[in-house]
Amino acid sequence: MRDIRRLTMVAAGVLGVALAAAGCSGGDAATKSAGATPSASAGSSPVTAASSAAPADDGDDGEQGGAGSEQSGEQGESGSGGETAGCTASDLKITDEAAAGGGSAGHHSEYLIFENVTGKACSLEGYPGVSFVTGDSGKQVGKAFARAGGDTPLIMLTPGDRVHATIQIADPRNVDAGDCKPVEVRGYRIYPPDETAAVFVSKPQTACSAGDEAVGQVKPIAPRTSDS
Repeated sequence: MRDIRRLTMVAAGVLGVALAAAGCSGGDAATKSAGATPSASAGSSPVTAASSAAPADDGDDGEQGGAGSEQSGEQGESGSGGETAGCTASDLKITDEAAAGGGSAGHHSEYLIFENVTGKACSLEGYPGVSFVTGDSGKQVGKAFARAGGDTPLIMLTPGDRVHATIQIADPRNVDAGDCKPVEVRGYRIYPPDETAAVFVSKPQTACSAGDEAVGQVKPIAPRTSDS
């Protein structure tokens, strides 16, 4: 009986030790498992915030945007460099000079001089608009000057350069006064080619106010001041 009791007590002890060991092992595993979640959460927080897919992409996009801006700038410079901007009325000083040779029968010629008075290059091409004006309001007299034939080269003017357009003016005395309806004019209203702003050039004289009589003519802008 004593042996049986001893064996029972030993077995119970062994079982108790085993259960205690199992309990400790299960507790460690549970602790490790419970600690894994905060650890994983702590790890995912920096990854989500630091992954910054958007900031990283923004950085890439920023570089691409910068390259795009630089490229656009180069294209802009290329565009402006390849094609000089047209001269505006404010870029030019326009004056009137007598033309060499004087003109032809019944007409006389003058040069309209266009001088680049800016610090940058600009270009002129084609015909200026020209008309007689009178009075303080600059009222137009007669028709605008008609275009005469000629080449229309694109001319670049660096600062200080001068080009010209020749105008031919009919003598109103060759027209019957009743048909001409002569008027004293103050000078010319001149529009540089492709411009909507005009410049007044003083040149008092007599002109026909009747639309179809003694209409002046204008030649294209030219690089020299030697034609008539």
